[in-house]
Amino acid sequence: STLNALYTAPDVAVTMWQAVEKFGFTGGRILEPAAGIGYFIGLMPPTIRERPAWVAVEKDSLSGQILQQLYPEVQTHISGLEQTDLQGCSRSAFQFDLVIGNVPFGGYSVYDKHHPELNAYPIHNYFIGRAVQLAKPGGIVALITSMGTLDAAGQEFRQFLTNEGEAELLG
Repeated sequence: STLNALYTAPDVAVTMWQAVEKFGFTGGRILEPAAGIGYFIGLMPPTIRERPAWVAVEKDSLSGQILQQLYPEVQTHISGLEQTDLQGCSRSAFQFDLVIGNVPFGGYSVYDKHHPELNAYPIHNYFIGRAVQLAKPGGIVALITSMGTLDAAGQEFRQFLTNEGEAELLG
């Protein structure tokens, strides 16, 4: 498996869906940038299930193949987020109403030749930064994060979120 594969507990995914619904999400274009085998897809509430258009990215080939078998209706990319064809598209071409999931964590960075502004950040902040870039204005980014994102000593990444994506914290 990949260096930091960790699958989200189902009750955590359900709680995140409940929060997304409380924030007013009722359906639309959804991205899961580190999908694993698709827990978030499988645990999507019935009220949203009628109106999704899913794109999933999973780096681990076995997990990605399982995801494709479980959810053939989902556009699945088996590659790293930094290597998917989402990177070559203009911001307006891939605007998601929701980006949801559990991103990889670690003290190492990801090299993204299309988005060098994110290369200096730890992998979890890279995923959050790309999510903000890929979310449409007014879209929701609901990602599990760890220490070192909003509580980091420096302000650089928080400023990136505010300036790049005009992001504001909902909860």
